[in-house]
Amino acid sequence: MRLIHNENLMPQINLAIEEYLLENSTEDIFMLWRNSPSIIVGRNQNTMVEINYSYVIENKINVVRRMSGGGAVFHDLGNVNYTFITDYNKESVMNFGKYAQPIIDALAGLGISAEIRGRNDIVIGDKKICGNAQYILGNRIMHHGCILFSAKLDNLQQALNVNAEKLKGKGAASVRSRVANIIDYLDKKMEVTDFISYLEDYILKHYEGSRIVNLSESEMEGIKRISESKYANWDWNFGKSQEYNFRNQARFNAGSVEVIMNVESGIIKNCRIFGDFFNIKPVSELENMLVGQKHEFLCINDLISRIPVDQYIVGLSDKELLSLLF
Repeated sequence: MRLIHNENLMPQINLAIEEYLLENSTEDIFMLWRNSPSIIVGRNQNTMVEINYSYVIENKINVVRRMSGGGAVFHDLGNVNYTFITDYNKESVMNFGKYAQPIIDALAGLGISAEIRGRNDIVIGDKKICGNAQYILGNRIMHHGCILFSAKLDNLQQALNVNAEKLKGKGAASVRSRVANIIDYLDKKMEVTDFISYLEDYILKHYEGSRIVNLSESEMEGIKRISESKYANWDWNFGKSQEYNFRNQARFNAGSVEVIMNVESGIIKNCRIFGDFFNIKPVSELENMLVGQKHEFLCINDLISRIPVDQYIVGLSDKELLSLLF
């Protein structure tokens, strides 16, 4: 097995590494990696529905869509992500336990008793410490998981829009109550980098023929091309989202204002603005200017900076209108 020691912290690059290796490698691969603060959205998810957009913008959090399905996850430098890439066979498909077991066994070596529970979670007791997902391409399968080692769980809760029905089905009141960090279960203090080294050593010792072979310059060239064309691209990260309806309402000094929008493939298709405010120019002009725009902060911010907002809603500031649209 080829073990790749990866110190890159950019999610756009790390997801491109996975895709490049899945498409171009023929040997078994294991890789550990971390991301700077990011939300990694599942392939089939609606990005804007999954994230707390205003919090994401304010805290400069990356939002990137991955190849695999499953739910959105929050990454920071307290997360350790692992990836297995192997040949595909019928026994591997949705067999999360097969690939999670080495992680569970490694945790046992630290005195931690973990297990697979539900569809794709690794848990300690009733606390989730790792989620897993898979993607198949031709005769190859990629399995990856996100291990909570010392993640900032409060940030996790604020960054994600929690699906109330999903939480209700899990019998918990919040994301914070359902998850835990591995560090809280360790008898001896360990830094996240020490944990990474421990997992790498575990794989090297327990997988015959394993050796460290890092990414070559030619591989990195291909990876950067994928990153730039896909994972750093708004069309992939947001434009792939399904159709959704957006609604927001707030009261300002200008009065009560409500915005209702229909968004398809990340583009605003319809927009209506209601309220008890006063206007000088027809509010329909403002609605029409928003139609056809990307439902994306920088794009809308640029538009708003170029129009006289308080002519359409007297007394409303640019910042207040922007807050309504996300």
